[in-house]
Amino acid sequence: MTDDEFDAVRKEMISGFFKAMLLASEVEVNGERAAYINSAIALDAIVHLQAAIIESIPQIKTRKDIREMTQSIEKQLRLGVESLRREYEQTGRRAMPVILAS
Repeated sequence: MTDDEFDAVRKEMISGFFKAMLLASEVEVNGERAAYINSAIALDAIVHLQAAIIESIPQIKTRKDIREMTQSIEKQLRLGVESLRREYEQTGRRAMPVILAS
C-alpha cells in the first residue's frame, strides 16, 4: 500500500468513526436534531476499539508487548493532538463540538 493509499484509508476510517459517534450522540435541542460528541463515551469507545485491535494482533503475546504497543500509541496520540492544535491555529478551523464529561 502506498502512502497516499494508506492516508486515504485512514481518513475514511476516521470519517466513518466520527459519523458513527455523531449518529449515536444525536439529541433534540429546541426541536432541532443536534449531535455533540460526549467525550467520556467517545474516549471509552476508542479505548475499547484499540484494545480489541491490539488483542487481535498475533505478535502481541506478553504484557511487555502490550506495554510497548500502548506506549507507541500514547506517543502517536500526543503528537497528533499537537499537530491538530497547530493546524487549528494556522487555519482558524475549530475542533468538533464536544461535551466534556467524566
